[in-house]
Amino acid sequence: MTNQPSIPSPNRMIPESWLPIVRVGWLVYALVVLTIHILGTPLYVTELQTPDSLTVGAWERPTLGDAAVLPVLGLSLPGYARYITTWAVLYGAFLFAAGVFVFWRRSHEVVTLIVSLTLLSQSLGENSIDYLLEQQHPLWRWPVEFNQMTGAVLLLWIGYLLPNGRLVPR
Repeated sequence: MTNQPSIPSPNRMIPESWLPIVRVGWLVYALVVLTIHILGTPLYVTELQTPDSLTVGAWERPTLGDAAVLPVLGLSLPGYARYITTWAVLYGAFLFAAGVFVFWRRSHEVVTLIVSLTLLSQSLGENSIDYLLEQQHPLWRWPVEFNQMTGAVLLLWIGYLLPNGRLVPR
């Protein structure tokens, strides 16, 4: 065995002439996702501190009944909001950092570019940070919708490219 790094086949690499364009596009997309995180997180904390009047609300937002039970458990509503927000931010930061790391290591390969963009788009997770930003600031509707669409399409694409955990070329 040799210790030489494997060189990807030419059909899996982004052409040299396209690399600067792809890298700038990736950077713009990453900055948009990061901005959604930064602008949406305070809205998320505020939303979690306001109990929902419905019997069943969003999974992370407490209902009036949930808010009444929190003091019995020794938790305050702001403490609950900070706890849930902390986990949402950690989840987002981990996936965002993983996407940056993958792109940083192999930004010249098509598959790693797809994986990196998927990680970035999924970093907003299953919380309503992006939804709240879209509701509060209508100008963010298109970037948020684009991010959600990109995440869904790329996640399916990865499922087709890596059906058994390994790349299955045609």
